[in-house]
Amino acid sequence: MSKIVKGENIKNSADENLKENTIDLLKESKEKTYYVVTDEDGNIKGYFPLKSKNLGRDWVAMYQSALKTLAKWNLPNEQYRVMLELLSETDFDNYIRISQSQLAEELDMKQSSVARAIKALKEKNVIVEGPRAGLNKTYRLNPYIAHKGANRTATILDFGDALEKSGKRMTDANIDLN
Repeated sequence: MSKIVKGENIKNSADENLKENTIDLLKESKEKTYYVVTDEDGNIKGYFPLKSKNLGRDWVAMYQSALKTLAKWNLPNEQYRVMLELLSETDFDNYIRISQSQLAEELDMKQSSVARAIKALKEKNVIVEGPRAGLNKTYRLNPYIAHKGANRTATILDFGDALEKSGKRMTDANIDLN
């Protein structure tokens, strides 16, 4: 069950003294604690999730200069859609474990279109093929574009190893970030 923390100051809302001042909030999914804004009569006007000390599971850090480069590339719609879906599926250490048929189903695209988009993204070094997971391929996201995990340096080195297996060099992966 989620909770709402009542308080006046968002910055101090995670302090220990506010933990006892919570309201249960029915929510179907995850347990979260919220800061609540009320009017003079105590009616809830809005609420915001409290910041936690860790980022949790659902995040990826993107680099603005890489986003600018991707925008300048003017990728076709299919490639953008596949890239965004791959970003949303990125695990820690920039692994992406999703089959092309799952991608096609998720995006309501033909599998051949997904395959073409993945091929183009690999050619542009946005992703590289990773180790197999059972019968399915995995991919690794270029850590110069976005990163998810505890150790970016290790992720860069692992990405470089995967690039070498595909006959490329790490300098190929360092996309123009200007």
